[in-house]
Formats: sequence, structure tokens, C-alpha cells
Amino acid sequence: MKKFFYLILAFISFTQISLAQPPCTGMPNAGGAFSSPQVHTCSGTSNLNLGGGTLGAGMLYQWESSTDGINWFALGAPQPMPASNTGTIFVTTMFRVVSICTNTNQSNTSAPTTVTINPGQQVTPIATITPSTGTTACIDDDIVFTSTITNGGSTPHYQWQVNGVNVGTNSNTYTALAGSLTTNDNVGLIVTSSEPCAVPQTALASVTMTILPLTTPTVAMTADQTDICETEVVTFNAIDNAPGGSYQWFRNGQPIGPNASTYSYMPANGDVVHVEFTPPAAGCFENITVTSNSMTINVTLGQPTLATASSVPEAVDGSTVTVYANLFNFSLNYSIDWYINTNYYTTTTVPYMMYTKGPGVDVIYAVANNSGGGCYLSDTTNTITISSIATSVGTVNGDRSVSIYPNPSTNTLKVVGLAKGDRLQLMNIVGQAALVREANSTEELLDVSELPAGNYLLNVHSADGSFKEVIHLTKN
Repeated sequence: MKKFFYLILAFISFTQISLAQPPCTGMPNAGGAFSSPQVHTCSGTSNLNLGGGTLGAGMLYQWESSTDGINWFALGAPQPMPASNTGTIFVTTMFRVVSICTNTNQSNTSAPTTVTINPGQQVTPIATITPSTGTTACIDDDIVFTSTITNGGSTPHYQWQVNGVNVGTNSNTYTALAGSLTTNDNVGLIVTSSEPCAVPQTALASVTMTILPLTTPTVAMTADQTDICETEVVTFNAIDNAPGGSYQWFRNGQPIGPNASTYSYMPANGDVVHVEFTPPAAGCFENITVTSNSMTINVTLGQPTLATASSVPEAVDGSTVTVYANLFNFSLNYSIDWYINTNYYTTTTVPYMMYTKGPGVDVIYAVANNSGGGCYLSDTTNTITISSIATSVGTVNGDRSVSIYPNPSTNTLKVVGLAKGDRLQLMNIVGQAALVREANSTEELLDVSELPAGNYLLNVHSADGSFKEVIHLTKN
């Protein structure tokens, strides 16, 4: 615009002079070239004018430039106006004009004028865009795009765009309201640097967004068991589609439990359990709380059981002593934890254990545990004591003259070495009495033909109740 203005002024002046003067003759006066402005930093544009030269009809002016004062280059074609424009220059440059009288074809060259470019630090503007959500956002997110500018100068100009259409204000941030963007929308920025030596003057940046729809949260509940025996623990698990959310467990409509995806406790019969789930604030989920399915827990009361312990009241140190657990109303599968002097000793799956007698008094008890099917309670036996005696090993654990044959047996077995009044008790592996008999002589016949095949223990006690013998037998 400035160039055009100056050219108009020059044309008006030239026209006025031309109308006032006759056509040029002879050698024209070269005059002197001058510019405004004459000094720039990094780069600039100046307006060129001729002063003191021949002006009038028939005059043409050829402007020239040079960076070394030796090699000169024409700025366009000769023109009838004694003014011109340098255009943008980046180095110090000299300009002059050749005045030409077309009537005589004679010319003269003006003295040069210099437009000085002072050196400055050339910089390159760089722009980046950072969305507050990252390049993936939810449809209900307000997204703030923040620009970071390098070499933007003190007053850079910002122009934001969405898919090439101008949006926002002259600010380093732009906010896209929830729902205003869709997937693959491109958010761009054009920054114009105010640095005087910025090359190029503008910097571009853009990001392509992925916009996700909202998902409805879901939650379902499972339990490791719903039909249990009393004192058993049930573990519930919440399965949801929004990791990082919060949980509220309910038992019979009352809030319980921790904020966790699992909950364990010992239910009462008829307890009803469910869980409520709220999705996390982060993530593309509808901000609602959802409720799981409910589960009713059936609890079966344990059947009363009884376990008692028995053994010899005394034994010689170093001898092997057998201690028996008499079990009543226990499941077919059980285990017995034995304790001697309050210290755990061993676990057996048969109703007796053997140990080596130590010095002093041994205090022994057992804890019988049911396993497998059925709801049976565990029980702790009575406590028995076994003292040390200074007698031969041969008298320990009763009279070893008691024996049975045949063993194994199918129908009938004979017990010998008895005394009249001895009490015989045949026990199955779960501690149930299969046969009870009092000896009438030193020998007794036992009919086992109706008993199930398996392993049995024959306990023999004297008439006074003291322990005499235990014998393991097999029924075919």
C-alpha cells in the first residue's frame, strides 16, 4: 500500500512537472537517490526517491540494486516515475537510478544510496498444542488446548482453527466445549511471531482428536458358594466394566464391607447380599451408580459331634504309647490334630496316634476336624495324662498276650488271652462302635460277617476299666 502511495505521489509530481516543462533535451541531470527508512534490523522494506534529477516529459527511470557496489541489477523495467520500492531485503544493499531522456537517448546515473540491515539473531518460531485430555477424550469432556511457543516474541498472535475454520480468540488457549468435537477433528494453530528476526514469521501446529462415546457401567456379583455349613466363610466378587470405580456392599439392605471388589464374611442363614458400583470420574462412563444381582445364602447348622481321648494312665519312659480318639457322629472324612503338653505333635486320619513316652507327665488332647460332605462340627477331646513308671517295657500298653485270628477275617474271628469280665469294643475308622462284648472266658468268638469290609480297631479294657490292648484288624 505504501509503495502504491509513493508511486502515486511520484506520478502526480511527474505529471505536474511534465505539464509545466517541455520535453527533455540533451544529457539529463542524474540527481541523487535517497530512501526512507534507511536502517532496518534483520530485514526491511524502504521507499526509493530521486531528488535533484531531471524531471519532465520524455524521461524514464531505471532503478538498480547492488550488494557490492560493482555488480548492479535492474529492479524491474524503466518507468516514467522517479520513485520505487526496495521490497523486503535481508542484507545491506545499495540503490541507484539511471535517468534516461528518450528524445536524445542520453542517460545519466545518480549517486547510490545505502539501505542498511543491521544483523540480528535469526530464529525459527515453533508451536506445539497440548490437549488437557490427551488426544483421546470423552464426548462429555470440556477440552482445553494449550499452546507452547518458542521464539514467538513478546506479543505473538494466535489463530486457532478446527478443521481449517477459524475459532477461538487471540489467546494461547482454546476450549472446545463438551460435544463440540467428533472423532478425527483436527485442531490447529497459526502463530505469528513478533520477533523481528523470525524466519518464517509464522509457526503451525495441530492435533487430531479421538472422541469416545459414553459407556453405561455394569456390575455383576458371584460367590464361591451359596449353600454352606455354619461357621463357613463366603467370598463375594464384583465384576464390572469400569476399573477404578467404587463399591458399596449390602447385607439384608444394610451397607457393609470395604470399598473393594471382593467381600468375605461368615453369613447367617437367609442373608441376602448385593453390591452397588459407581464408575470412576476418569473414563468414558455414564456418571450413574448401578446395582448387581442379589444372592441368598443358605446355611445348614452343624450336627453335634463328640470326641473323647483314652490311653494307658502310665508308661515306661522310652516305650511306645498309643492314644485313642473315640469319635461319635463324625463324617467319613476327618482328621485329628494331636497335642502333647500344649505343643502340636501330629495329624492323623485314623482315630489313634502313637508316640514315644518321655520323662514326667504327658498331658494330651486332640482336635477332631470333619471334612467332605455334610455339616459336622469339630470337637476338642478331653485331656488325658500319662505318667512315667519304673517298670519293664513288657507291661506297657496292657497285656500283650491278647491276640486275634484269623486276621484278616471274613466271617468269624477268635480273641484269645482274655480275662473274664474284659470289655471288648470293635470300632470302625470313624470311631463308631461296630460291636461291644464282655468276655465270659479267656477266649471269645466274634461274628463280623455282617460288617462292611474295611479296617477296624479292637479295644480291650479290663473289668476295672483300665486299658489292656488295641489290635488292628481287617474285615474282607
